Amino acid sequence: MLSKTVVLWDLNTCPVPADIEPGRVRQRIESALVDYIGEPRVFTFYALGNLEYISDGLLKEISSSGILLRHAPFGGNSVRNLLKDWKWPNLPPDELLLISGTPSWYHNFGMKSTIIRAHPDHLPPLDLLPPGASNILVWEELLQGGNSALHEISSHTDYEGPPAICTVCSIDFESCVELIHHLKTEEHMAEVLEWVPNDENGNPLYFCQLCNYPGYDQYNMFIHYHSVEHEHKVEKNNLLNDTFRYASEEASTPITLPVVESGFKRTTFTKTVVLWDLDTCPVPADIEPGRVRQRIESALREYLGETRQFSFYALGNLEHISDDLLKEMSSSGFLLRHATSGGSDVGQMMADWGMCYQHLPPAELMLISGDPWWYMDPRLKYMESVILCAHPKDLPPSGKHVCLGNTWVWEELLEGDDSVLHEISSHTDYVGPPAVCRVCNIDIESCVELINHLKTDEEHIAKVSRKGAY
Repeated sequence: MLSKTVVLWDLNTCPVPADIEPGRVRQRIESALVDYIGEPRVFTFYALGNLEYISDGLLKEISSSGILLRHAPFGGNSVRNLLKDWKWPNLPPDELLLISGTPSWYHNFGMKSTIIRAHPDHLPPLDLLPPGASNILVWEELLQGGNSALHEISSHTDYEGPPAICTVCSIDFESCVELIHHLKTEEHMAEVLEWVPNDENGNPLYFCQLCNYPGYDQYNMFIHYHSVEHEHKVEKNNLLNDTFRYASEEASTPITLPVVESGFKRTTFTKTVVLWDLDTCPVPADIEPGRVRQRIESALREYLGETRQFSFYALGNLEHISDDLLKEMSSSGFLLRHATSGGSDVGQMMADWGMCYQHLPPAELMLISGDPWWYMDPRLKYMESVILCAHPKDLPPSGKHVCLGNTWVWEELLEGDDSVLHEISSHTDYVGPPAVCRVCNIDIESCVELINHLKTDEEHIAKVSRKGAY
């Protein structure tokens, strides 16, 4: 019996490089795997993602090479569901190749397979890797090599089923052309409206008014805002704001924007919001946790000026943070958010806090994180704010991100003599709970109550158990 290899390819985060023929992608992947693993093998190839914004020609070329198309815009959940559907009638594959830059693709899916990962060059792996990840490849390098050295595409497959599926509508299609047509129909859009999250008024939480497009989540709105269709409409309506365009500059040469006095003021104070990622930017060993806010605020005052309103948030998986550390941070004025979904939580916080809607935007938004997804929320592009960044020394911002007004190294930001630190400002523009558990969507009135909730609340523990390890 031939060994099995299943390949799942995320079209949204790992697009076809410009110098590669789309119809040759399968052959190049298969050749690389045969050289690495050995032959012969049974291969099954899937291309997943939000296919609404993949060109018709590209989808046709991919499909014609024997790759099965799945319109599956829900990230790791889509992967989990596909593998669940696949493995019931089949034995698990010997190897599972996951090609994606999305961290949620790499949770433990409960399959006894050798996991191989291929990531885009600008999104190297974070710590979140599935058990058994035996090899990590770079997507662009995986496709390199001369055509003369490529193996013939294998005729062996272990899958019998439709060439294309829309997982949103749960419809099988007999051809790529049928799927393309379906994604453009009113029936599909009506089903999308049933899936997308709504705000408290029943309207889509993620929505592009320019294109009349409801988004499934923050990342899919990122895809939409970078689609050809959307950018054409932006250009046509002269809405592109060059100051906050997306760029791909290296972190060592960031675009430095001038410090501006915001025209959006409701008081005599200019607003600055700070979001701190506790998972990737922990408190250095030589810094008192209770002084972190004071050190950040002092550095920002030196850079921005004295008269400001500050709102400080500390986000991350707080179950991994000591009780004493949480108490010290909370006592210094940090609002705690148990939030385990990375950049998605940043986008959701902006929606909840009202940066784009109920509240006028802050003059500055400071993002302290080593997670690249923190810098990719599409709403950042349209906020009337200067985006500031502090990153850990070993994780500078990379890839496609919002232009940054200034960047600091996290460890260096906290340095300095205690005697020259400013007093903590008493001005804030936020009224709300000191703590929130975003897993349970519960507001909590104190740090101590949050700690108890994370450790003893049966409903919270059950939700964590159902979702698996963070």
